[in-house]
Amino acid sequence: MATEEPRIAICQLRSDCMNPSYIGHPFLLYCAETWSMTEANRKRLEAFHHTCLRKLLNVTWKDKVRNVTIRDSTGQDMLEATIKKRRLRWFGHVQRMEDSRRAKQALHWIPDEKRKRGRPRTTWRDSLERCFKEWTARCASHRMD
Repeated sequence: MATEEPRIAICQLRSDCMNPSYIGHPFLLYCAETWSMTEANRKRLEAFHHTCLRKLLNVTWKDKVRNVTIRDSTGQDMLEATIKKRRLRWFGHVQRMEDSRRAKQALHWIPDEKRKRGRPRTTWRDSLERCFKEWTARCASHRMD
């Protein structure tokens, strides 16, 4: 009898942890709406997220379960989609601010100095423009259907 109680508690803990707000989102995506996301960073975040999901479900790589299957069983979206939603929500919040607020001034600020040689770094504005392009393309494809 004593061996079953901790097992039930662990099962209850796992079912509580399946809530999307618990699975790594609070600490993993802290201030993610302000990040300029590169492809390498996106892949690292997704890999860590899938590692956390696999540990919660006690699924190892030896079991050969795809990440899509794990995400579907836990009801999770890809982190990229969550970050895009947050980024667009933050942009809307800043746009509604008064012009005297620092966040709005920083959003519309263009530096005077020249960029360094080589490929330009990805900025937050670049990430936001990419979000808008994908969002408008998705809206246009839904209109065609």
